[in-house]
Amino acid sequence: MARSAYNDVAARLMGEVKALRGELRSTRRHTRVVLSGSEAVLTHMRAVRANLDATQACMNATQVGLNATQMGMNAMQAGMNAMQASLDSAAAELRVTSGDC
Repeated sequence: MARSAYNDVAARLMGEVKALRGELRSTRRHTRVVLSGSEAVLTHMRAVRANLDATQACMNATQVGLNATQMGMNAMQAGMNAMQASLDSAAAELRVTSGDC
């Protein structure tokens, strides 16, 4: 009787061990899948970061170009203002000389 009970307990324990080993294998497989997915996400995140850095560099270069354009436009405006002042002065001189005052 004791031997039969021992065999039953041993058989149940062996079944439990077999089931636990199966669960462990399954958990290991799932862990590998998750790790692989995490590595892929990390790779993509690095690529996105590199693209963002490149975009930032382009935006900075664009800003430099826009600043230079603004400076050029300011200089052109100053030149046009000076030309307008010269034309106004010349017109005034012509009026004085022609007697249209």
